Order: sequence, then C-alpha cells, then structure tokens
Amino acid sequence: MVSKIKNEIEPSILLMKDSVIALNDEDSLEDLEKRVKIYAVEEDVERRRIKSRERLKVELLFRKKLYDLVKKFDFVVFM
Repeated sequence: MVSKIKNEIEPSILLMKDSVIALNDEDSLEDLEKRVKIYAVEEDVERRRIKSRERLKVELLFRKKLYDLVKKFDFVVFM
C-alpha cells in the first residue's frame, strides 16, 4: 500500500486531536519512518500530565498558534 500512496502524497500536514505531524518540502515519504516533524499542542501535553518534555521529540505550540502553522501547508487532513 505504501508504494501506491507514495506517488499521491505531497508535502502536507496531518492534524489529529492531540498532535500534529507535518511534512515540508524537505521531507519525502522515504523519510517518514525515520524523521517526521511532530508538533504537540501545549495544552494537551499539560492535560495528559506529560512531565518529561526533554524526552519528547516534538515542537510544542499553543492552540491559538495552530492556525498559523496549518496555513503554511498546501493540504491539511483533519482526523
């Protein structure tokens, strides 16, 4: 299935309830398993009581800044 999707995926952002995964022009599908930029909403991290932020490999952002991030991408999928 990955090979079928490979030609159809363009740089995009996937937004889920508590986290955001974004691919920019520098990323490719082959890099997806190795390196994906992950954004988490600060309020959701606090609500889930995640204390060890040093271990998180995510960029935290406030919910009110989410629109600024999303509008930088051509395609957005909400789940």
